[in-house]
Amino acid sequence: MEEPHSPHNNITPELPIDIINSEILPRLPAKSAVRFKCVCKQWLSFLSTQEFATMHYCRAAASRKLLYVDKRSPSIRTIDCESPNHGSTTINHVPFEAHPSDVVVLASLDGLVCLCLKKTCELVIWNPLTRAYKKLPNSKSQGFFKVDYDTVGFYVDSSNDYKILHIKLRRGTIGAYIYSRRLDTWRNIKFLKKRQRMYNYKWSSVIFSGGSLYFTVEEWCRGGETMVIGFDVNSEKFKEIRYPDVPRVDGDSFYANLVDVENRLHMFVSYGFLDWTIDLWRMEEEKWVKVAAFTGIENMQFSMTPIYVMRNGKWLVTCDWSTIVYEIDIKKKECICIDTKTNDYMCVHPGSWFHDIRVTYVESNVSPNL
Repeated sequence: MEEPHSPHNNITPELPIDIINSEILPRLPAKSAVRFKCVCKQWLSFLSTQEFATMHYCRAAASRKLLYVDKRSPSIRTIDCESPNHGSTTINHVPFEAHPSDVVVLASLDGLVCLCLKKTCELVIWNPLTRAYKKLPNSKSQGFFKVDYDTVGFYVDSSNDYKILHIKLRRGTIGAYIYSRRLDTWRNIKFLKKRQRMYNYKWSSVIFSGGSLYFTVEEWCRGGETMVIGFDVNSEKFKEIRYPDVPRVDGDSFYANLVDVENRLHMFVSYGFLDWTIDLWRMEEEKWVKVAAFTGIENMQFSMTPIYVMRNGKWLVTCDWSTIVYEIDIKKKECICIDTKTNDYMCVHPGSWFHDIRVTYVESNVSPNL
């Protein structure tokens, strides 16, 4: 007969595999989930599925990083958006054959980042955590991507298919093309009929909000036409949206940047010359509603770009033409400059008005390949 306190009586019962898969593994840090693929074949199989990637991403989505290309090093780096003063981390291993200075960051979604390789004009979908990547095919109709003219949107549709919208601008003519990760092919779609030809317009980087992609589109000339172009990812229809009513004094320019807040589209608008003003607008039922206004911000230089809304409710905002970083408190209507002397992440290269070189992303196990 065994002793009452025999070690054999203290053996912990084996946990059911469904509890491990649904409650334990999805709680792992993203880097640990990658390493744990080596534990056994069963874990390798499950941790490589889209099901796990989706479960894990939903739990990790609150922790975002800022990814950018530092043109001085040059290198690709990340910053913790909740702790911007803690410095940057360099991504040492880029799996595709490209120098960091040749990389342009275009968009991100669910831990995947869409890049352009300038020398070859190729588009790449890359997971910075797992290092997996996929170079997208180029059909004859879709052509190559040109950094100074084109723009992209990255989204997932109602069938959970990851897709890329490529807006192609050639000699004033606009073409629109969609890439499907599931089908690994491009196809042409119709753009707005009255906007088939648009000369001398610049397109912003994309915002994915409320099931639609949004771009600001501005005419290059001073006081030129401005608009927001929206794209419903399920109906695949474009629409044109007017800017908010922004005052212009003696034809002075203003600067507008879109941002998603809690799955609702917002716009940061800065205007003035010596005395800059920032207005925050929110889209409600196809109309812009002003949420807040800020004046008298010290050291402000030209356009302010919202990067991230922190857990404490403050906005992390940068100036496009300087290293200044602000925290904006919407409730208190305060805007303060944070210490960036030990931070080198706001190195903006001269061509950044064509494409924003900074994107926020969440570390995930989502694969660029099926």
